[in-house]
Amino acid sequence: MNVRAVAVVVPARNEDASIAHCLRSVVSSLPVHIPSVVVLVDDGSTDMTEANARPELATVAWEILKTGGGNVGAARRTGVQWALDHCKTLTPEAVWIACTDADSEVPKNWIERQLQHAEAGADAVAGIVRPTGLVPAIEAAFEEAYRSKIRDGSHGHIHGANLGFRGSSYIQTGGFSPVPCHEDRMLWDSLVENGHRVVADCQLIVATSGRSLGRLRGGFASDIANLRSESGLGPSLRRADIPTRGQRWSPRGIAEQCAM
Repeated sequence: MNVRAVAVVVPARNEDASIAHCLRSVVSSLPVHIPSVVVLVDDGSTDMTEANARPELATVAWEILKTGGGNVGAARRTGVQWALDHCKTLTPEAVWIACTDADSEVPKNWIERQLQHAEAGADAVAGIVRPTGLVPAIEAAFEEAYRSKIRDGSHGHIHGANLGFRGSSYIQTGGFSPVPCHEDRMLWDSLVENGHRVVADCQLIVATSGRSLGRLRGGFASDIANLRSESGLGPSLRRADIPTRGQRWSPRGIAEQCAM
């Protein structure tokens, strides 16, 4: 079934410096031929995140949800559930959910390219990220490590900052787990293991912050911090082991790995 509605879900926690740039890029990527909505999930921010977000959403359909757990998996889950409820006049198969992060900027063709894959039969699409603001030594180290999982137009990276999926596939696999990190990989592995059609697209690129101090330990910022340490430019943070395909983690185990 062709997609008949699009929802973009963006979790944010104390991202007042970046949220406007993120949402501006998201709005620019929205399709003009089908209804779209942007769902910002403010996960316990204590800064100006919401205030800075509102002007960027003025020209589109939007919703700002409030959560307070400081848990990105739960925040994404809340946003996706609202989007599916909002589009309840459609079958979930006709609803496409796209996810990014508040410290990221998506390209203008971000949604269009995902929908092209959906029209060709994909149930989920994973793109790659390009960190910004890295010093040359860290940028080179990142490229070397990152490209080891990129080949033949596909890749082995999964990022909540660059992910899209059909509402029906999301529901059938149980959705995002309410965990503080790796909820994106867990969802993707579940999609694969349950036979959904997935596409890993190397040409779908989102710019994301290259900061080494993130909102949680075990996420993308921790990987950058470890590259800094390996290059002699900063202290190391404990790296959380990323689950491989087929490996199951309990929510408690993930919480322990990602705890500050």
